[in-house]
Amino acid sequence: MIDEIPYLIETASSLYLGYSIGRHSTGERLTDWADNVLTTGIRKSWRYPTAVIIALVAVALLWTFHPRRTLANVRAWKIEQAPAAPERQNQT
Repeated sequence: MIDEIPYLIETASSLYLGYSIGRHSTGERLTDWADNVLTTGIRKSWRYPTAVIIALVAVALLWTFHPRRTLANVRAWKIEQAPAAPERQNQT
């Protein structure tokens, strides 16, 4: 029984750590901040180079962990979107 206590503590702490990482989603908040700074920020500010680094790391992680999804997104953006045809009205 005493030998199992470290394993129980280790398991409980890893579950808590995983849960807290999933709840806080710091990566999403960081990329949202970087996107906001890059689109509306002043390039002479100290925040701009930091946001560029965060955005590049996010893109690198996307290409590493979701390559098919990002390649599909790139291909979709390259395809020209044809304008929708106007609806025909019945001429009676």
